[in-house]
Amino acid sequence: MIVVTGRATLDSAIQAVESRSAGYILKPVDLSRLGGIVTRVFDRRRLAQDNARLHAELAERLAESEALAAISATVSSTLDVREALRRICRELVRLLGADTATVYLQDLASASLVPTAAYHVPREHLQALSSTPLPLKEQGFLLPLWQERRPVYSDDVARDARFAHGCSGTFRISPRSSCR
Repeated sequence: MIVVTGRATLDSAIQAVESRSAGYILKPVDLSRLGGIVTRVFDRRRLAQDNARLHAELAERLAESEALAAISATVSSTLDVREALRRICRELVRLLGADTATVYLQDLASASLVPTAAYHVPREHLQALSSTPLPLKEQGFLLPLWQERRPVYSDDVARDARFAHGCSGTFRISPRSSCR
């Protein structure tokens, strides 16, 4: 808000300042002064947006750093690989905002991924999950894992075609289920 007045008083100027107006201009309006105030308003708005964006980026990096520190502490504090992987799953669930996480390791003999550790899997589904390997070639996991060297995850397991093979019932726990 910019206050433009033909009758400037000390009270009106104080009121303009207290109401956080962007400027206080006397009539007749000096366009160069008005332009300077408008430029300052746009600069402040841009700086506020930049500040909000940087604050969000910093919060995201802090969360990632905390997760990495927790994962590092886990790896150095336990010799039990399954427990370490479960703790890593816990940190990934927290970091990603996922519902659940499961770690699968490759079983060379069966050419499949075998569930090894999990976090936040409902009790009634643990047995089915622990006994359901994912066939690599049939599920579409082979290319991203080995050729592209990137992890495989799903935001919507219920609709993900890679989970449509014989183990689909295991992963369709609820409409919000996700496996990362």
